[in-house]
Amino acid sequence: MRLLATRTRIVLEGTWVVALCALAIFLTWDHTRGDSVTIDEPLHLFAGAEYLSHGVLFTNPEHPPLAKDLAAWSLLGTMDLTPPAIVPGAPLPPLPELVTFLRANRVPYTEILSRARMPFRWLLALLIVVVYLAARVASGTPAAMLASALIALDPNFIAHAGVVHTDVAAALLMTLAVVLLIAAPGGSALRWLLAGLVLGLAIATKFTALVLVPLALLAPLFLLLEPGTSRRKLAESVAGSLIACILATFVVYAVYAMNMRDMHPDDAALASATFLRSRNADPATLTRYANLTRRAPEVGMFLSGMKGVQLASSNGRGWNYLHGKISRRGFPQYFFVAYLVKSTPALLLVTAAILAGGKRLQNRWSIGALTTVGVLFAVSIPSSFNIGVRHILPAVPLLAIVGASVLASRLSRRAFAIAATALIVSAAGSLASIHPFELGYFNFIGGPEWLSDSNVDWGQDLDRMHALLRERGWEHDTTVIVLSFPILHEVEQYRPFDGVVRPGRYATSAFMEHVGPSVTRDDEGPAAAEALQRMMDALRTRGRRIAQVGSSITIWELPSGDSWTDHVAPCHPERRASKKLPVFAGSKRTLIGGCLTPLIRPSATFSPQEPGGRRLSIFVLAMNRS
Repeated sequence: MRLLATRTRIVLEGTWVVALCALAIFLTWDHTRGDSVTIDEPLHLFAGAEYLSHGVLFTNPEHPPLAKDLAAWSLLGTMDLTPPAIVPGAPLPPLPELVTFLRANRVPYTEILSRARMPFRWLLALLIVVVYLAARVASGTPAAMLASALIALDPNFIAHAGVVHTDVAAALLMTLAVVLLIAAPGGSALRWLLAGLVLGLAIATKFTALVLVPLALLAPLFLLLEPGTSRRKLAESVAGSLIACILATFVVYAVYAMNMRDMHPDDAALASATFLRSRNADPATLTRYANLTRRAPEVGMFLSGMKGVQLASSNGRGWNYLHGKISRRGFPQYFFVAYLVKSTPALLLVTAAILAGGKRLQNRWSIGALTTVGVLFAVSIPSSFNIGVRHILPAVPLLAIVGASVLASRLSRRAFAIAATALIVSAAGSLASIHPFELGYFNFIGGPEWLSDSNVDWGQDLDRMHALLRERGWEHDTTVIVLSFPILHEVEQYRPFDGVVRPGRYATSAFMEHVGPSVTRDDEGPAAAEALQRMMDALRTRGRRIAQVGSSITIWELPSGDSWTDHVAPCHPERRASKKLPVFAGSKRTLIGGCLTPLIRPSATFSPQEPGGRRLSIFVLAMNRS
């Protein structure tokens, strides 16, 4: 009977995990069917294909190559693609080469994008499994069921699992590395070897994973929490942690060596210098890193990427936005606020439960996980690069594991079952309320007026916008201002904004109202910025919202002459449900409550005068398809 009960429990637990994974995979696939290419995806696709096809690493050295390799493997291993052209010394490829690879290849562009995105939803499924197993070991099956459901039903994970980027891959590998490092002390050498392997893979995916190195070195101290630990066991764990760090170093080196296998040291030095010059590094830094990269290409490119990220974090890469405020230096509270307004209420409640943990937190699982979370948030405080909650996604699984464990330990079995059910239902409701527009999810605390960039508008709704304009016959008389690589979105004709506010129909993408004038002032001067601000003021005070496309694009009607009235008030959080706008979702329409601020961002394009250079330019698009 006991054996039968054990088998039944295993089947039920397996069914739970498989169901969550299947749901997460389906929801991710479902929203990507309507999502257009996001801003960073073309670069990651081009870069990964460049690495694997040519064995050189010129493009996008600011991110380690592993996640880009994964996307490229899914393409080059199954499709008859023409590899991208090599552009020496271009950390961002010129637009013609980018478009040739993505738009003029032997395989349709939509199929390329769909195939490249596919692996990342499976990484989310693996993350759900890791969270379940870790929570089960730490606190038992009930906590595991709750923690894994919170991840599977999280709109942020569903959103980013449909994007070719580093964030979900980093969350998976960092969570697994933390779990293995916590479990390794006192265990066999194999545990340390596995921990070192996964730590290396995490670092080869995203530089953020370097915050785990101190945990790896200090992990043997977890044995001091256990009475009767011998000095020999402690010494063995110290040796194991050192071996894990050495192995991680070799893994990172091997990943870079594989991607740079045919790269001449002089080309590597050129790539380092060009990239760091784009980050405004001083001449001495450029020379130092170029010389290092020439002597040791793999080490030099890794360190150059780290230095570029550090420069972006300290100096910023443009303007940051937080709830009506704009700053070049960033906001110390940014990622705390982002977690607060972008997390589901269920996840926030589970996070809050950690505060009631007390002595229940005095174990290696809670200490290791919360220390990692604390370090992640601590290093985010001085950052001048505030562009999205996705940068702290690795903290979410750890908080879910610890919070679920605390609830399971403090509540009776019946009380926990009721609480967990309510939390899971709440998380499911949050996800259902935004699907298939998960990238723009906000909870009841915040809204689109709180954050910008990849929190709301990454270019994901442009295909939906084109479909709406075509369906309604508005394509010839609608002015469109968006953040995108224009030619990748079937947009054919552009003319620069002439500074004149005219009556008519406008389609605007999120947050240009706040960020656009500042960015435009830097790139195109005060006159262009003031003209854009006048247009934004006119839309905000005189315009009428007539439709919402996805979560990031608003369709406006700007009346003419004396009919203009100041009837559109600024958005206030307490009035978010006061208006109903038709939301267009491709083949599906629904209604969504929301007082949505009209926000727009500039189009991103490349300067033809500077190979690989990136220039922000404001465009007014007169869609004209005759």
